[in-house]
Amino acid sequence: MITTTGLTKVYQSRDREVTALDGVDLHVREGEVYGVIGQSGAGKSSLIRCVNLLERPTSGTVTVAGQDLTAGSGTSAGSGRAGLPAFGAGAGVRGSRGTTSP
Repeated sequence: MITTTGLTKVYQSRDREVTALDGVDLHVREGEVYGVIGQSGAGKSSLIRCVNLLERPTSGTVTVAGQDLTAGSGTSAGSGRAGLPAFGAGAGVRGSRGTTSP
């Protein structure tokens, strides 16, 4: 099970802040499959990168299989993922002919 609560991601640029995610709540039960679609710049990649902790969210929580990945103070991206299955972009991506790539 994957759950996010109040997930927010704000990027800093030289002269402004850009909010990519603003309080996203998501609940995916075991066995469910979802796709993330939207226009360019909508925050799709930011969502996936924050859910799999390749990037730390600015605020909010990410819980996978009952483990709060955002609870620790680990400074390296992905420090809370040890022992969890891979998911997100590149983890069993389906090609146009229905084949699964590694």
